[in-house]
Amino acid sequence: MNTVVDLLSCRKDLNKGVDSDLPRTLLPDHLFSLPYDTLVANKTFVADDPETHREILHSLHNTPIAGHPGIANTWELIREHYEGPRLHQFVEEYVKGCVRCQESKTNIHQSKVPLQHFDTPVEEGPFQYVSMDLITNLSKSQGFNSVLTIVDQGCSKAAKFIPCHKTINGPGVANEYLKHLVPWFGLPKRIISDCNPHFTSAFAQEMCKALGV
Repeated sequence: MNTVVDLLSCRKDLNKGVDSDLPRTLLPDHLFSLPYDTLVANKTFVADDPETHREILHSLHNTPIAGHPGIANTWELIREHYEGPRLHQFVEEYVKGCVRCQESKTNIHQSKVPLQHFDTPVEEGPFQYVSMDLITNLSKSQGFNSVLTIVDQGCSKAAKFIPCHKTINGPGVANEYLKHLVPWFGLPKRIISDCNPHFTSAFAQEMCKALGV
């Protein structure tokens, strides 16, 4: 019945035992020539349950003895004892989401973007060619539920994010632009927007009115 035997103590080429009055049973030879897959087939089947997967991963990955191994090493530990659907996928996602692993992980990515030459003339400057858009229907934060995004398209690619309300109109956007960008960069030469012509017209009229143009 015990097919997974102790191979080190029951090999065929070892002594068959010492003289003893105790009865003994010699196992047949075919039990010692089982393929490796059969010898390690005693695995625990794990159902597709995230909580069960998490408990197993915690014991083989998070404990001080486990030492937070990487994805490949953790998977080797898991598959030695367990099998089940989507187990490898869960191991990969679990290790990628492990805070301790991310803190100690060597950063192989570039920390800075390579510098590139701007072909924009110096007299143009930043925020002369801008695009504007609204991000709406956000969760309320300090009374605001939308964000006005203004991006410099011609020079630096810098972006300005201004909290606002979903009901903001052309004059409202103009007031925000006058407050946050005009004091530093002056008036833009071109504005790109996917809003309707009425919106852009109201924006331009309010800018001229505020500046006395």
